[in-house]
Amino acid sequence: MTSSSDQQLHDVPLVQKFNAKALEFNTSLELKWKNFKKEYEELYTCLEEFPKQLSVPILMPLGPKVFVRAQLCNTNEVFIRYNEIFTKQSAYEAKAACERQIKRCDNMIEDLRKEKELFTKNMCVRQEVVDVSEKLVEINEPYDEVEEAAWNEIHRQKVKEYKKRLAEEKHKQELEQRQKY
Repeated sequence: MTSSSDQQLHDVPLVQKFNAKALEFNTSLELKWKNFKKEYEELYTCLEEFPKQLSVPILMPLGPKVFVRAQLCNTNEVFIRYNEIFTKQSAYEAKAACERQIKRCDNMIEDLRKEKELFTKNMCVRQEVVDVSEKLVEINEPYDEVEEAAWNEIHRQKVKEYKKRLAEEKHKQELEQRQKY
């Protein structure tokens, strides 16, 4: 990340900084996978063209300014790299492998887009929370210990009266039920 973007993120909360850096990384990965896909698509078109003929006429460079007409032979044979192993395959098999790689690139690009969408939503929601919290005003109520103690005493008496009334009502109900039987 450049120093100017670090300066822009100086006043932003830490989570927002991480989200911004992750979003930037996500964008670079998406660009990388798009380039991979483009290269595989170009390779796919070549694999479609060359197997049509056993040899293809080309101009072969012999120096910086000299080209000689030549023939490219065995255009239907291709070496494919799987990790550290090279295998010799037909162009048809190579096209299938290329199609799989293109699908893999599409899946990665789609996953990166979803991730990017999540990051942007997360950043927007967090920014809304920050904006709302800046508008909030702290409520200060005066506190008087004498008033609080008087209120607690009155409250304690009312609770005592309430429990006494409940006990009396319960006692009356028990008496009424005994009289019924």
